[in-house]
Amino acid sequence: MAAADEPSFGRRWRAPRADRAFLADPPLAEAAALVTANQSLREQWPSRNMPWGTLARHARAELLAAARAKSATYLDPADQPLDGPLIVAGHQPGMFHPGVWCKNFLISALARALGGAAINLVINTDTLKTPSLRVPSGSAGAPYWESLPFDETTEEMPFEERRIVDRDLFESFGRRAQAAMSGVVPETLLEKFWPQAVERGRATGNLGSALAESRHRLERDWGLATWEFPWSEVLELPATRHLTAQILADGCRLRSHYNEAILAYRRVYRIRSRNHPAPLLELNADWCEAPYRIWRADAPRRQRLFVRHQGEELQFTDRAGWSANLPAPRTPDDTRTADALGALARQGVKLRTRALATTLYARLLFADLFVHGIGGGLYDQVTDRWMWRAWGITPPSYLVATATLYLPLAGAHQAMTSQPGRAAMRDLTYHPERFLAVDALPTEAREALELKQHWIATEQTRENARERCRAIRQANEDLQPYLGERRAQMESEGEREGLRRRTELVARWREYGFPLYKEETLRKFLLEIPVHKV
Repeated sequence: MAAADEPSFGRRWRAPRADRAFLADPPLAEAAALVTANQSLREQWPSRNMPWGTLARHARAELLAAARAKSATYLDPADQPLDGPLIVAGHQPGMFHPGVWCKNFLISALARALGGAAINLVINTDTLKTPSLRVPSGSAGAPYWESLPFDETTEEMPFEERRIVDRDLFESFGRRAQAAMSGVVPETLLEKFWPQAVERGRATGNLGSALAESRHRLERDWGLATWEFPWSEVLELPATRHLTAQILADGCRLRSHYNEAILAYRRVYRIRSRNHPAPLLELNADWCEAPYRIWRADAPRRQRLFVRHQGEELQFTDRAGWSANLPAPRTPDDTRTADALGALARQGVKLRTRALATTLYARLLFADLFVHGIGGGLYDQVTDRWMWRAWGITPPSYLVATATLYLPLAGAHQAMTSQPGRAAMRDLTYHPERFLAVDALPTEAREALELKQHWIATEQTRENARERCRAIRQANEDLQPYLGERRAQMESEGEREGLRRRTELVARWREYGFPLYKEETLRKFLLEIPVHKV
């Protein structure tokens, strides 16, 4: 059944500013209804060009079985559900802030409430730009930010390829971060979390895996019932590869719909940037850019992928020296192209989805309910429009969730709530009379003040404007020598106000990585997400 109306834009979310605030849209009370509606939608999608129902059933079974096997390599997977509604989220394998981490707690709680399973997709196909973490440092009276590296900086590459380069630097990060923060955050989760990251780093050698698997272990210790699986491996599952083959075979048509959806989003939100929410896909002669990145294991620099249909073949190139010819699928059930993609993968060729395609796969193949953060929720309005245009399907609903938990810096509250005088240096210059005791002024100062008051009371005209302005300015200058003590006091107050503002900036930054918080603080906040409303 085709959608009656094209999906519209306009939903916008903002992270809550209040400490310990949680945002969910739609409300959690509607989660069960969203799951039921999404399951019903999948059965209604037109299947003449894509067998969505069958493909999704195979994809979910493959994903959960693979996730169980993967998890068994680093934690005990016993007694975790594999059936019922599948609640899904995903993020890069970094040390993200509690507002991102809350999604994992939410999908676990939703799955329990709805009798289903929860899986977090580790998006290790994105790149790691800088291997460092911002931490608060200094003292309670004068905190500041410090950026601490947890590995050596290298050429930017996807997480799945990113090995730990400087093992000593990586393994010493926990100790260095705790030392840097000791004046403002004396107790952190790093003491428990980082030894786990070190152990997983030694076991895997991969930076993203070390961070993701140690976090997942911690979640299990806290009682979460989630599975995890790297996105790079999701794309190599048979059902997922089948969808890739069909999208590539229909590349030029889907490219047109992809670009139309992005341009519509830009018009609505008046975006001029060529990179937001994503760059347009190019058309070069008969080569169509596809919504994928490609690289080789021996050269892990992401390249764009171009495809064209030539007779019975699909031809591929990255326009950087690599090309391949694969058989084109004759029908939606034809597996030859997917099999050929598997052969390329075994040769070290990595074909990976770009952001909008990643969530398209996750929502169409796996999720009965997908939980986004704010950024993903905004951009998936484009994905909704793309789905509708490409296949005539009503997109499944998703839920947007985030939270704000400020890092409690020692002494920050007192510094931020102190009441130093507000900087008013401009008033000293242009309104000195506000700060002077007239009765205590010498005669010449009182005369200057009386002259200024006379001219202020005099209506300005074209004839007297210049004389009036000069007289008032001169009176202000004549009164300045009597403000020395007050000026010194206000300069001191201005310094205190500047410090207060800097302290507030450091204390009210919501992006601190979760390992920088105290374990008790995080557990209490994240485990009390109001899922009882489901």
